[in-house]
Amino acid sequence: MIRIRILAVLFLVGFLAAVPVRAQLGKTVIVSAGSEVDHQLNEISAATDPAAKLKLIDAFSAAHPEGDLQILADEQYVNYYLNAKQYDKVFEYGDKPFRARPDNFSNAVNMVRARE
Repeated sequence: MIRIRILAVLFLVGFLAAVPVRAQLGKTVIVSAGSEVDHQLNEISAATDPAAKLKLIDAFSAAHPEGDLQILADEQYVNYYLNAKQYDKVFEYGDKPFRARPDNFSNAVNMVRARE
Protein backbone atom coordinates (compact mmCIF):
# COMPACT_ATOMS: atom_id res chain seq x y z
CA MET A 1 0.00 0.00 0.00
CA ILE A 2 2.86 2.36 0.80
CA ARG A 3 4.50 1.59 -2.57
CA ILE A 4 1.34 2.62 -4.40
CA ARG A 5 1.23 5.90 -2.50
CA ILE A 6 4.91 6.54 -3.17
CA LEU A 7 4.47 5.81 -6.87
CA ALA A 8 1.40 8.04 -7.02
CA VAL A 9 3.29 10.90 -5.35
CA LEU A 10 6.29 10.44 -7.67
CA PHE A 11 4.02 10.44 -10.70
CA LEU A 12 2.27 13.59 -9.54
CA VAL A 13 5.57 15.36 -8.81
CA GLY A 14 6.92 14.32 -12.21
CA PHE A 15 3.80 15.54 -13.97
CA LEU A 16 3.83 18.88 -12.18
CA ALA A 17 7.54 19.35 -12.90
CA ALA A 18 7.05 18.58 -16.62
CA VAL A 19 4.50 21.35 -17.17
CA PRO A 20 6.88 24.28 -16.50
CA VAL A 21 9.68 22.60 -18.46
CA ARG A 22 7.44 22.30 -21.53
CA ALA A 23 6.46 25.95 -21.22
CA GLN A 24 10.10 26.96 -21.48
CA LEU A 25 10.72 25.21 -24.80
CA GLY A 26 8.48 27.45 -26.90
CA LYS A 27 5.22 27.11 -28.69
CA THR A 28 4.60 24.04 -30.79
CA VAL A 29 3.24 24.64 -34.28
CA ILE A 30 0.80 21.88 -35.14
CA VAL A 31 0.48 20.81 -38.76
CA SER A 32 -2.31 18.40 -39.63
CA ALA A 33 -1.18 15.24 -41.39
CA GLY A 34 -2.26 15.16 -44.99
CA SER A 35 -2.92 18.91 -45.16
CA GLU A 36 -1.52 21.16 -47.88
CA VAL A 37 1.05 22.53 -45.41
CA ASP A 38 2.12 18.98 -44.56
CA HIS A 39 2.59 18.18 -48.25
CA GLN A 40 4.64 21.35 -48.76
CA LEU A 41 6.89 20.58 -45.79
CA ASN A 42 7.35 16.99 -46.97
CA GLU A 43 8.36 18.27 -50.42
CA ILE A 44 10.92 20.57 -48.83
CA SER A 45 12.34 17.73 -46.75
CA ALA A 46 12.47 15.34 -49.72
CA ALA A 47 14.25 17.77 -52.06
CA THR A 48 17.87 16.80 -52.63
CA ASP A 49 18.91 19.60 -54.99
CA PRO A 50 19.80 22.68 -52.91
CA ALA A 51 18.45 25.12 -55.52
CA ALA A 52 15.14 23.25 -55.74
CA LYS A 53 14.92 23.09 -51.95
CA LEU A 54 15.43 26.84 -51.65
CA LYS A 55 12.78 27.42 -54.31
CA LEU A 56 10.31 25.28 -52.36
CA ILE A 57 11.09 27.14 -49.13
CA ASP A 58 10.56 30.46 -50.94
CA ALA A 59 7.18 29.23 -52.23
CA PHE A 60 6.18 28.06 -48.74
CA SER A 61 7.20 31.38 -47.22
CA ALA A 62 5.28 33.35 -49.86
CA ALA A 63 2.17 31.21 -49.34
CA HIS A 64 2.24 31.79 -45.56
CA PRO A 65 3.44 35.37 -44.97
CA GLU A 66 2.49 35.64 -41.28
CA GLY A 67 1.67 33.68 -38.16
CA ASP A 68 2.95 30.35 -36.98
CA LEU A 69 3.48 29.02 -40.50
CA GLN A 70 5.86 31.89 -41.24
CA ILE A 71 7.85 30.80 -38.20
CA LEU A 72 8.04 27.33 -39.78
CA ALA A 73 9.24 28.93 -43.02
CA ASP A 74 11.95 30.85 -41.17
CA GLU A 75 13.03 27.65 -39.43
CA GLN A 76 13.28 25.95 -42.83
CA TYR A 77 15.50 28.82 -44.03
CA VAL A 78 17.68 28.52 -40.92
CA ASN A 79 18.17 24.78 -41.47
CA TYR A 80 18.84 25.26 -45.19
CA TYR A 81 21.47 27.96 -44.68
CA LEU A 82 23.01 26.10 -41.75
CA ASN A 83 23.58 23.08 -43.99
CA ALA A 84 24.91 25.39 -46.74
CA LYS A 85 27.29 26.98 -44.19
CA GLN A 86 26.01 30.46 -45.00
CA TYR A 87 26.05 31.67 -41.43
CA ASP A 88 25.17 35.30 -42.12
CA LYS A 89 21.85 34.11 -43.59
CA VAL A 90 21.34 31.77 -40.61
CA PHE A 91 21.50 34.73 -38.26
CA GLU A 92 19.28 36.83 -40.54
CA TYR A 93 16.50 34.25 -40.59
CA GLY A 94 17.18 33.05 -37.04
CA ASP A 95 16.31 36.44 -35.59
CA LYS A 96 12.76 36.27 -36.93
CA PRO A 97 11.60 33.25 -34.90
CA PHE A 98 13.16 34.81 -31.79
CA ARG A 99 11.03 37.93 -32.25
CA ALA A 100 7.89 35.80 -32.38
CA ARG A 101 8.97 33.28 -29.72
CA PRO A 102 11.96 34.33 -27.61
CA ASP A 103 11.91 30.96 -25.82
CA ASN A 104 12.36 28.92 -29.02
CA PHE A 105 14.87 26.30 -27.86
CA SER A 106 15.52 24.65 -31.24
CA ASN A 107 16.24 28.03 -32.82
CA ALA A 108 18.67 28.83 -30.00
CA VAL A 109 20.48 25.54 -30.65
CA ASN A 110 20.73 26.39 -34.35
CA MET A 111 22.16 29.82 -33.56
CA VAL A 112 24.80 28.23 -31.35
CA ARG A 113 25.63 25.72 -34.10
CA ALA A 114 26.06 28.59 -36.57
CA ARG A 115 28.24 30.51 -34.16
CA GLU A 116 30.77 27.68 -33.77
